[in-house]
Amino acid sequence: MRTSSFVAAVLVVSLAPPLSAQGRQEFAELGTCPTVRGEVVLDCRIGYRTFGRLNERKDNAVLVPSWHGGRSETMIFILGDGGWVDTTRHFAILMDKLGNGVSTSPSNSRSQPGSAFPRLTMGDLVTAERRAVVEHLGIRRLHAVIGWSMGGMQAIEWALRFPDVVGRAISVAGTPRMGNYELYFIRSMLALIDLGTRTGLAPDTLALHLAISGTRSPPRQGTRMHSPATASRP
Repeated sequence: MRTSSFVAAVLVVSLAPPLSAQGRQEFAELGTCPTVRGEVVLDCRIGYRTFGRLNERKDNAVLVPSWHGGRSETMIFILGDGGWVDTTRHFAILMDKLGNGVSTSPSNSRSQPGSAFPRLTMGDLVTAERRAVVEHLGIRRLHAVIGWSMGGMQAIEWALRFPDVVGRAISVAGTPRMGNYELYFIRSMLALIDLGTRTGLAPDTLALHLAISGTRSPPRQGTRMHSPATASRP
């Protein structure tokens, strides 16, 4: 009995992912990513960080797409007890969307730098993210997709485009259709980005700084909130 218990304990330890792997920047190499406009993103790679453990059934994964101006490294504070995703129960995937400066973007693409980079839609972002989840991570169905602002828009797109992959979609401060204020804000940013690119600044780098100065992140850890990813389905 003692021998079998010892062997079982060794197996559990050996199968557990190393602590150093928790939150480490990883990349899913996807090759090429076609867009809805008929263009192709070359050398397409999607950045992500994972927290918690994926269970044997692989049905406890929660995807959190990056918001406007967000990167996976700046999104960690939403995890944990009292946060949006309880990583003692769920396997959290913080994902860098295409064009955010971590995943393939105008600023880091060697084959399509700057203005040569394809224009992307919300559908393009989500399609690439699905490939990273299904093809790279081997997860066929997500427990939930939850996003803030532009991440919330991606959550809605996930539910519409891939309903067979998403168990729940939670959009916080996201909208399926932008109103006048959002359109004005985006067009103002585009005008500033256009001026910036004339001086040699990379569009996504300038967009990141504008987003940081002009938008807010989700409430910080410690703010009282419900955890949508652990809520039961209605």
